[in-house]
Amino acid sequence: MNAAWNARRAQIDRTDVLEHVKAIAQLPKDAVVSDSYAAQIYGVPTNTIVQLRTRNLREWVEADAMGFDDILSPNAGKGRKPQQGHNRRGLLLLGMMLRDSEVAKNVRRLLLSL
Repeated sequence: MNAAWNARRAQIDRTDVLEHVKAIAQLPKDAVVSDSYAAQIYGVPTNTIVQLRTRNLREWVEADAMGFDDILSPNAGKGRKPQQGHNRRGLLLLGMMLRDSEVAKNVRRLLLSL
């Protein structure tokens, strides 16, 4: 395990900071969002979200940061097969991992200040 992983693990229960992020605060507490929705929230390409989760899948699993229920997606449609998504812990992990997102930088500032 590396130091960054341990630091994120220590913060993973602090999903309360997401209430200070407008785009996330508006979501229901039990929401599970798609990669594309998470990308919209953080202002990054969807592929960035997919690659980040793929490279760090073990961390996502250990943090219980994925969900499979009622995915909120900007282009959700009927007849689509179920997909995995990001619950609040997953959104928090993204905020801790993304580098070039102003929203993610705000999440990290909130983790340090609250």
